[in-house]
Amino acid sequence: MTRLKFVTCIIATFAAGFGATAQTAETLVEKGASVSFEDRSFDVSFQPEDARYETTAGERGTFQLDGNRVCLEPETDQPSGCIDLPDGKVAGDSFDVVSPTGQTVTMTLNE
Repeated sequence: MTRLKFVTCIIATFAAGFGATAQTAETLVEKGASVSFEDRSFDVSFQPEDARYETTAGERGTFQLDGNRVCLEPETDQPSGCIDLPDGKVAGDSFDVVSPTGQTVTMTLNE
């Protein structure tokens, strides 16, 4: 009986870790975000039903989630690539990420 409790505890901890990992990406897609760097800022929104995204800066394209990464494929001449998101962020949180262009930007998840 004790071994079963131990195994159940490990599985619950493991599952909670996966939930926290994907939480930031899921919140980003659900709520969108404000992105700022240097003296520029724009909003990004996602349409999960057709895996598309769009920014108020005029960029649009497709996206794919891979755990705590969001991978972007712009329709413009901007570089495609993936953004590693920190674990466990929720609506209203701000954090720095490295964009596909290699630039550090601040992202704030919309509420």
